[in-house]
Amino acid sequence: VKIPVQYAQRSATILRQHGKILEEKWNTDGSLTAKIQLPAGLQEEFETAINSISHGNAEIKIIATH
Repeated sequence: VKIPVQYAQRSATILRQHGKILEEKWNTDGSLTAKIQLPAGLQEEFETAINSISHGNAEIKIIATH
């Protein structure tokens, strides 16, 4: 997940609520890049929450499913 600076702080809470943060990087521009692990059943809810906070400006990429 990559979240622009203006939404990063509020989105960090959503990340913690929905899954386990595997990697978290606060970029020099203030944006947040994170890799999280979450149950498949929460994926849609997570994407909706992040897109709601970021007004659709976050990048969400699924990198692995098990």
